[in-house]
Amino acid sequence: MINKKITLIYFSPTATTKTVLDAIAKGTGYAVDSYDITMSQAREKIPQTLDTSLIVFGSPEMKALSLITVPYPYRGCFLC
Repeated sequence: MINKKITLIYFSPTATTKTVLDAIAKGTGYAVDSYDITMSQAREKIPQTLDTSLIVFGSPEMKALSLITVPYPYRGCFLC
């Protein structure tokens, strides 16, 4: 059985990026897991492995994503 879950990982100080990613996730119809990495302590809480169909990374500008070290299995993902 295919796991139909989308995982959102986002940096969103004003909640706009979160709103956009939530809309994308809603459009898929998949179950949603979210990780808000705006606060640096939250970045340590992301599991090294995720049981998901799709991972979406989001930030208000590409520079913010330089704060994130993407674990090896996810390095081929697209950024939005």
